[in-house]
Amino acid sequence: MTALNPIARVGDQISEVIKLHNDISKLEAKERAMQMLEKVGISRDRYHEYPHQFSGGMKQRVVIAIALLAARICSLLMNLLLPWMSLFRHKFLR
Repeated sequence: MTALNPIARVGDQISEVIKLHNDISKLEAKERAMQMLEKVGISRDRYHEYPHQFSGGMKQRVVIAIALLAARICSLLMNLLLPWMSLFRHKFLR
């Protein structure tokens, strides 16, 4: 699976996504990343391991955790944009 960077720790890759989209500390991003690992059935103790130390199925679950974070962000953005989209449609696309 090439979606994960082979020279970056799995937890750091998840934390990076969290930190990129939230104004939080590294420590809080790490805690949230550990929670996401647990949500997909991976022990938080594996946060500091590299992708090659995971089975194929576990790598998929890490990517799913990252995708869930991205989906949550997209959902929030859509909720913010929907009122504007309907206003635009009503005003300009008659």
